[in-house]
Amino acid sequence: MTAFAIFALTTAGPVQIQRISRERAPLSMMVLGRGSERLAVSDRYDDFVYPGGGPVEKFLGPFPEGGFRLEVSAPIDSGDSWQLAAFMAHAVVAAGSHSLCRDVEEAEAILCLTGTVDFDGLIGGVGHIAEKMQAARDDLTRWRQGDVAPVFIVPSGDDHDRLLANDPGSGLAIQGAETVSELCAVLDIPLAPVSSPIEVEKPRPSPEKTARGGKWAWPVVAVVVAAGAYAVFGQLDPQPTLIMPESSPVQEPAPKSAALSPPAAADTTTTKPKPAKITQVATPKSMPKTVSKTVSKTAPKDVNIEPRKPRLSILERHAPLGHACAEVYFGAVRPMLRPVPLAGQNLFKTSRGPTLCGFVVRIELGQKEVYAVAGLETLAGRLVGTLRPPPDLSGRRAVKGRHDWTLDLPHHVKTPVSYRMSLTTSSTVMRRGLAPTGGKTISLQHDIRR
Repeated sequence: MTAFAIFALTTAGPVQIQRISRERAPLSMMVLGRGSERLAVSDRYDDFVYPGGGPVEKFLGPFPEGGFRLEVSAPIDSGDSWQLAAFMAHAVVAAGSHSLCRDVEEAEAILCLTGTVDFDGLIGGVGHIAEKMQAARDDLTRWRQGDVAPVFIVPSGDDHDRLLANDPGSGLAIQGAETVSELCAVLDIPLAPVSSPIEVEKPRPSPEKTARGGKWAWPVVAVVVAAGAYAVFGQLDPQPTLIMPESSPVQEPAPKSAALSPPAAADTTTTKPKPAKITQVATPKSMPKTVSKTVSKTAPKDVNIEPRKPRLSILERHAPLGHACAEVYFGAVRPMLRPVPLAGQNLFKTSRGPTLCGFVVRIELGQKEVYAVAGLETLAGRLVGTLRPPPDLSGRRAVKGRHDWTLDLPHHVKTPVSYRMSLTTSSTVMRRGLAPTGGKTISLQHDIRR
């Protein structure tokens, strides 16, 4: 068993992959240390380990339901050169015969890697190799003082040749790699996991072979029992079975006495209050009262749910009197906001006016968390800000409340503009804007004439 310390080479210095764990989460995430701060590349990491999206599930899976939590020692802001280090860390954890250590002093092997990994396990080239090696000098000096020499692994080809040409230093182990399969074989890291919780499901075919007749035995018995129950209870008068549960609290004093003593006129006149009570309970007029009570109880729930539904609205941004749109664009003055009413189904009223500078697309999700994706399609003309939707509306995390998307009209451009705004919500995670079954989409069009 080998304890590995694995680092991803970046231009800001080596970043250690400290721990990988499987969590009950809809998304995999890359976080800073033991905290909860998701890094900027967390969504890209989720794509990298998601089944069908990256090589981790293909070479090391299957995994139980949930997502991964990958902890790193420092932020990674952009790029995909961390993929090779992340894959090797996953391979170490999945192998079972090795371990991933957080303390470098306890490591028996130190790997510093850079490169991308595609779905077939091919290692792709990256840039800034020399800068990454220079940023690792301080760590390299510290590691050389220890008992374990680090191994630098880069993509074979131009990256490897370029690094060797720059004379990185004597005694430095630099290795090129073409595929993760070859690299894992060299490092004695098996790609197939020793055990997987999913393998428990393999005995499923055996019940079909040993008890095909037994597979249908219980459903047949259930059908026979249900048919017998219907034959017995179906001959009974259905009215008592429906009325008894609803009128059980007042059934004892009422219907039977009234049915057994219709001829006694004197008794009914002497006991006028009793028939009044009986008629209030036994007459059909009481039934709508009970129904109306249930309706009145459910009605407020419908009213409370309504505001939670997602809504789209548009606010015009106008320059104040005596000011120009340029001042609004650069934040010199605050714009005047005017709501745009609906002109028809899925269509806002056309916006006009010389002081019109842009819009605010207001998205209200309510107080219940949902997964939401906002999209904008330009049908005519041009808008500024269409490529900067609210970052939380990516469909990858649960959100709620109000979110604004600010759009500007091009300065000194008077051509007509038309666009379609869409909002898709779901109770589950959405990837690449694709809503799963049960998702809801709102789509509204808005035209501008300046």
